[in-house]
Amino acid sequence: MHTDLSEHAFSPESVARESGTPNRREMAWLKWIHRLEARLGFDIDGNETADGYSLDSAFAAFAAGTSVSQHAHVIRRAIVERLEELGFDFQKGVPADWREPRHSTSSLRARLREAHERLGL
Repeated sequence: MHTDLSEHAFSPESVARESGTPNRREMAWLKWIHRLEARLGFDIDGNETADGYSLDSAFAAFAAGTSVSQHAHVIRRAIVERLEELGFDFQKGVPADWREPRHSTSSLRARLREAHERLGL
């Protein structure tokens, strides 16, 4: 008779499940999302349609092996696109480097929030 030891009450898997301790994949995800949010300067628990980012899309990027810097760039571009959809003209009076990864996403997010409020979204 073959027994799966991971189901044994004292196996590391069982102990982790019972204690609520995250497994390696969960720990990797938590570290990845923490680094992403630190890089962006805000939490990304947004609405994909309205904001251009969400935890769901971040998890999909993590699962696909996307780096933190790559996904941060994707989020920044999405915020810029949402602002353009709301009528912000990035060709007039806004520095071109807003599209670059080094630009502060917090200010982009603040402008997006401001646009939403002005338009009653």
